[in-house]
Amino acid sequence: MSVAVRYQSRGGNTRAAAETLAEALGVKAEPITVPVKEPADVLVLCGGTYAFKPDKEMSAFIGSLDAGKAGKAYVLATASGTKHGVNGMTAALQAKGITVADSFLLRLGAQGNTLLGKKGGMLTEAQKASVREFAAKIRA
Repeated sequence: MSVAVRYQSRGGNTRAAAETLAEALGVKAEPITVPVKEPADVLVLCGGTYAFKPDKEMSAFIGSLDAGKAGKAYVLATASGTKHGVNGMTAALQAKGITVADSFLLRLGAQGNTLLGKKGGMLTEAQKASVREFAAKIRA
């Protein structure tokens, strides 16, 4: 099974989640600035949630994605607590004709909120474990 992991991250939390997930899947996480050139059986998109929706860059990436490059997709979103990012990325992928097999919301609260002066990219062991559990679902 070929797997491609792409992420969008402003403060580092989503990058850390994507890297944890990719490591568990035995692949490398790449930022969305790296296009999906080869078809992948599984495409995993990891993105943050901002103002109740995915980042504009993630939305643009999905909009430019060649549906033939993904057999099916999985979505991982980071957020303070709402599923708006998951829902937005899922809807955009489905609009492209890409089947979303499953999704996961990594709830972070205000962890890494730069307005509060906190630095992102430092996931707890419990958060890493939950990301690894999602990776196990992808592998299954």
